[in-house]
Amino acid sequence: MKENYHKIKEFLANPKKKSLTLIIIYAIFFGFVFLYINSSKPVDSNITIQNNKNNISSYEYIYEFNGVKITGTYYNKKLVFNLDNTKYDIDEDVNIKELNIDYPIMELSYNNIDKFLDSITYESKTEYKDGNTKYEYILNNKEFNDYFKLDIEDESINIIVYEKDYINEIEVNSSYKIHVNYNNINNITNIKTNTEK
Repeated sequence: MKENYHKIKEFLANPKKKSLTLIIIYAIFFGFVFLYINSSKPVDSNITIQNNKNNISSYEYIYEFNGVKITGTYYNKKLVFNLDNTKYDIDEDVNIKELNIDYPIMELSYNNIDKFLDSITYESKTEYKDGNTKYEYILNNKEFNDYFKLDIEDESINIIVYEKDYINEIEVNSSYKIHVNYNNINNITNIKTNTEK
């Protein structure tokens, strides 16, 4: 043991070798620090899905409100739909109440409902083998009415959401029935009507 100690002492007595040794020791130390910092970062598997959900540029939808069916398309930040033999082509930031439409169409636009659902806590979550997930929310009538701008008297409202990478379907079970389907999410490349050339 003493022999090794004397060899190390002699080796470090040379200033060039001592400097080289210190550089190697520092490099090893900082290498371990760098590896530790990178390995301790948490991995969040929801990042990809969340980024997908926040980049919705187009989709088709079917809204049903107490039996009234509205089909439409969202593309280029516009909602296009038919209601009572009238075609609407409106920007997503328009106050729809000014158009005398009594249905919560803007509240159910994908980006708006996604933000709303992220702001509340689900009661239960069921995951399926095919990658689908079902979330169940229970809201009191104030939360529900404030968001949907309705006047429901039910004490609690049950909302069921199905998603696989994106929200696909929403069911609202109350005295005011709402059913929503989103299709072809981010798959629309162009919309052209017969009047366009």
